[in-house]
Amino acid sequence: MAPDASAPIGATSSGRTRSILPPSPDYAELKRRVRDAGLFEPQPRYFALKFASTAVLYAINIAVVIAFDHPAVVLVASVFLGFVFTHVGFLGHDLAHRQITHRSRLVSSVGLIIGNLLIGVSYSWWTAKHNQHHATPNHSEQDPDLDYPMLVFESASIKDRKRRFYPIIAYQAILYLFLGSFQAFGMRAQAVAQVLSGRSPRRTAEGLALALHALLYVALLIQIGHWGLGLAFLFIHQMTFGLYNTLVFAPNHKGMPMIDESNRMDYLREQVLTARNVTSHPVTDFLYGGLNYQIEHHLFPAMARNRLSAAQPIVEAFCAERAVDYAVTGPLRGLVEPLRHLHAVSAPLRGGAQAD
Repeated sequence: MAPDASAPIGATSSGRTRSILPPSPDYAELKRRVRDAGLFEPQPRYFALKFASTAVLYAINIAVVIAFDHPAVVLVASVFLGFVFTHVGFLGHDLAHRQITHRSRLVSSVGLIIGNLLIGVSYSWWTAKHNQHHATPNHSEQDPDLDYPMLVFESASIKDRKRRFYPIIAYQAILYLFLGSFQAFGMRAQAVAQVLSGRSPRRTAEGLALALHALLYVALLIQIGHWGLGLAFLFIHQMTFGLYNTLVFAPNHKGMPMIDESNRMDYLREQVLTARNVTSHPVTDFLYGGLNYQIEHHLFPAMARNRLSAAQPIVEAFCAERAVDYAVTGPLRGLVEPLRHLHAVSAPLRGGAQAD
């Protein structure tokens, strides 16, 4: 990971080689400028407010589902709970990057509550996967965020996919958001696999937290009463969670330059050139959980998300000085550009063309 971010828990449990690049003189100079601006200072008040407000939203949403039985209210609550789950996940992300605390035991314990108990995602699985992504962003072989059986991000990867998925890959740009809606179900499956496989460093604790999450979730569905409405709540909630995650993460790297072992760069250029920012705005900052500053986040993962907006002009100006391309786009284009890329790289599977 970046030189100023200690590895979150579970960082090596995936068995992947992280291939971390050493910092370059350019990166050291940029980091000095950012440090001189006071942007690495801890933000305890900000995160205390974030934890409190997210907890309140979570509790209110559950209370609404329990207190009201009108189908419209229950279904609206299912959508809102998907929104809240994503924001709980943002806090788990901040915690893993040591933005909140550097105490490993506390990170591990709070991460278990945030990930496994509150949203049903294995925290050790996610941190291992996410650390690898930070170490090798958009690496065609080592970035786990590119490893999907029904998606390709460069035409050369088509041959590595199973042929039964070719009809889906051929039209992946059209299907991308639909497939992304099922992301939450995939994360649930990965959580169970993480515990059963023994890869979790805290197997018993993770298993118990996941089981308690499932038990409480089933109890909530039973509380809804009608089985049909309960199933509708489950699917709408989980698919909203998956879709929101997809909309947040799609602009970050999809459609940006790919790397492999033959064309790796120094740390600064690799992190900047493989990422894309989404235009800064208070609403955007909130909806993206600060991840719209993807370039700054990848350069300084341990920087608190509320300081990324101040770092952005410093980083952009530095990149201009060094003639390093700095990508920033609006929210709509941030979705359209990845979809265009997905459509272009899957072209060999349309019109009768086949990848070898």
